[in-house]
Amino acid sequence: MDRRYFINTLGAVGSLALVDGLAQKLYGAEPEPSNAEKSGILPYLQNPAPDGMTICFLSLNASDVKVLWSKGTASPSTSVNATSLKIPKTTWTIWKARIKNLSPGTKYSYKVSYKEGGVDKTSAIYTFTTFNPKSPEVNAVVFNDVHDRIPVLEALLKQIKPSDYDFSILLGDMWNDPNPSKNATRVFETMEAYVRLLDASNKPMLYMRGNHDTRGGFAGELSYLFDLPNNDPTAKFADQDAYYDFRTGPVWFIAPDAGEDGDKRQEMFQRYRERQVGWLQKIFAESPDRNAPWRVVAIHIPLYNSSWWDQPDALKRWEPSLNKANIDVMIAGHDHAWRNLEKGKTYTRKRKTKEGEQIEDKVTPPYPVLIGGGPNLKGGEVGTVMVIKADAKRLKIDLVNTEGKTLSKVDLKK
Repeated sequence: MDRRYFINTLGAVGSLALVDGLAQKLYGAEPEPSNAEKSGILPYLQNPAPDGMTICFLSLNASDVKVLWSKGTASPSTSVNATSLKIPKTTWTIWKARIKNLSPGTKYSYKVSYKEGGVDKTSAIYTFTTFNPKSPEVNAVVFNDVHDRIPVLEALLKQIKPSDYDFSILLGDMWNDPNPSKNATRVFETMEAYVRLLDASNKPMLYMRGNHDTRGGFAGELSYLFDLPNNDPTAKFADQDAYYDFRTGPVWFIAPDAGEDGDKRQEMFQRYRERQVGWLQKIFAESPDRNAPWRVVAIHIPLYNSSWWDQPDALKRWEPSLNKANIDVMIAGHDHAWRNLEKGKTYTRKRKTKEGEQIEDKVTPPYPVLIGGGPNLKGGEVGTVMVIKADAKRLKIDLVNTEGKTLSKVDLKK
């Protein structure tokens, strides 16, 4: 199946019902939902750090939102007011509460309280554990190129266990050209599914933007749904910064954002990629996370590929910094056909231009590049999940498909 075919057929995919019958509210269908059906999307964890965590709550009707929290499993009692942002082009509101001055690697309990229609309500009690740079290990899962196809995510989750991950990464193109139509219904259906299926109320869900996430009439508003460390969602789309880095345990994740595919919208994305040059230079020179045993670049569009689905402009600008940074592995998506490029191996690729000219070049990645598949349940573009397990001496990434087959792996040892 051609990697672009799904774009034309996506509209035929049946939409998913939101939690507690929320789809009725989104579509304006009758009957009017009960109070229990108006709560919105479950609370979810963002921007995890050794000393803090952001609790997000998406709602249609909530007011006076607070987060109550406590250390350990004690009943949540310390109150933090959540701040609200109306999400443009919709009737949704995002509420965010940052819990600060926490201890690394420590478990906390929390719940969300709010008013809805004059009635006091509270969520269930959830827990989270702060990131810890001194933790002996990392367990994470990575999904890419789901393109709103929640059955693919459901199939992949059947192949892993809850104990396989402490946090999840959405590595781009998790939406397909997000659209504000019908109160951005598809966007919020997809978001609800990610929060619920990935247990993002208890495990942080980190988002890294893909090129299809930058398309569509809702692309500029998509960042409201997350709490990205360097980003202001209210800024003009061209000024939003969706790149960041973080460390937990022995792994330092560096997540630059290549923006668009190929040479599309260069007037915006060339400047955007150039902004990241200084950021990369700064973190590699000054970040306290430089002493991590492992350095993983997580990016939607790979900078090296044995096919032509890469981002040459980003490579040109960032390669000098990355080549000196002792990167251990790059994980990516975008291609839709999974690939595992070996460090130091030369790949020859050929293609014809529109004018019929034969072009050939060679690619030699300076570190392993593991590319996830997607977005189908079966076939050559089958969806995949990366299962990351690392300690100070070993970094292992298994690439698993929807049927539980391990397609490839990266296994690095110090």
